[in-house]
Amino acid sequence: MTNTVIHYRFELNRATLFLVAVIFISFFAANNLSAKELDVEAGCLYFKPLCLDGSDSLANTVHGNESTGDESGILSSFPLYTKLTPNVSYYSDNQKFSLIRTGAQLEFGVFKFLAFGVSFNRFIYSNEFNTSAPNPYFTTFKYNVILAPSKYLSIGAGFGQLAYQYSGSRGVGDWNIKFENPNKIALSYKYEKTDGVSVLNSVPLVYERTMIDNSKFEWQFQLSKLVKCDGHFTYLKIFSPDDANAEVKSPGINSANDIQIRLGRKYGEDVYAGYEYQYVNFSHKAIQKLSYYPYYSALYYSPKNFQAHSIWGEYDSSVEKGFITALLGKIGYSQNVNDFIGEISAKAEYKIGRNFIAAATASFGNSFRDSFISTDLNQNYQYLSVSVSAIWSID
Repeated sequence: MTNTVIHYRFELNRATLFLVAVIFISFFAANNLSAKELDVEAGCLYFKPLCLDGSDSLANTVHGNESTGDESGILSSFPLYTKLTPNVSYYSDNQKFSLIRTGAQLEFGVFKFLAFGVSFNRFIYSNEFNTSAPNPYFTTFKYNVILAPSKYLSIGAGFGQLAYQYSGSRGVGDWNIKFENPNKIALSYKYEKTDGVSVLNSVPLVYERTMIDNSKFEWQFQLSKLVKCDGHFTYLKIFSPDDANAEVKSPGINSANDIQIRLGRKYGEDVYAGYEYQYVNFSHKAIQKLSYYPYYSALYYSPKNFQAHSIWGEYDSSVEKGFITALLGKIGYSQNVNDFIGEISAKAEYKIGRNFIAAATASFGNSFRDSFISTDLNQNYQYLSVSVSAIWSID
C-alpha cells in the first residue's frame, strides 16, 4: 500500500446548518434561565449521552474560572489554567476483535472563554490471525481549540494527523458544538473524520484502510419533573481512499443512519425507566470475499433496516462526598433476528477537591450481527467495554 497523505475538509450541508441553528436558538432562549455552575452533581452522569466516553468528557469544555476583569494582564498570568485528561479504554467481542486505546489531552486556558490544546491517542488492535506479527496500531495527534462564550455553550475543533504503523499517514479532524442547561436541556453535535475501524469495530478493517465521516447529534430534554427524553442520530459515510492499492477492494462508498430514542419516567428519587427504540440502516451490505478466507463474509457489520424495541432502567445515586454511581440496563426484542438483545453497564465518578475528577465505565452487551468468520449473518454477538479517565486542572 503506498504512503498517502489526504487532507481533510469539513463539509457543511443543510442538516448541519439546521442543527447549529437549533442549538444557537436554544442558547439565546436560555438567557432567561438561571445560571448554574457545571459541577459533578449536574455534570456527566446526568447528561450521560454527552460525557464519560473518554474523548467527549468535560475536558472538551473550557474551565469555568472567573476572570479578574483585567484581560490586559493575560500575558503575565498565562495560562489561566492547565488541564490534563488521560484516558484508557478496552473493547473486545466474541468475533476475535479487541482494542486498547490510550491517550491524553493537554489544555491551556488563554481567556476564560478560550483555550488551546493538543491531544494524543494510540489504538492497538488484536492480531489473533497472525500471531507471528506484532499487534497493529495507529496513532493520532491533534491540535485543538475550545471556545466557551457562556456557561451553556461550548465549541471545539481539532485537526492533525493519523499515522499508521507501516503505511504512512493521512489528515484527520473533528469539530463539535454543545449546549447544556443542567437539569433542563442538553444538545450536542459532533463531526469526526477518522479510520473506520475505530468506529465499526471489525477485524478485517484492522488490516484494510477504510476512512469514515462520522456525524452525531445527541439530545436530552427534561420534559417535566418526572419525564425525560434523550437519544441520538448518527450519519456515517464509509469509503476507502486507497482502494486502487488494497488487497481487499471495498464495496464502494457506503453510508448508514443510526437512530436511538428513549423516553423515561422517574420513580422515586434516583430511578428512571422507560421505552427505547433503535433503528440502523446501511445503504448496502458490506459483504465480500476476503483474501485470507475461502468464502464471502462481512467486511463490517452493516444491517439493513434493523429495528429493536427495548425497556430500560437506570439508577443514579445522589452525590455523597463527591462520589456518584450509576447503573443502567435494558432488554429488548428485534424482529430482524427474532431474538432478544440486552445490555448492562455501570458508571462511577469521583471528585477529589475542586481540581480532580476520576471516572470509570463498564458495559456488557448481547446482540446479533454479521460475522466475518462465518457465513451466518445473524450470529450471536457479545461485547465488553471498559474505560477509565481523569480530569486534573491547575488554576
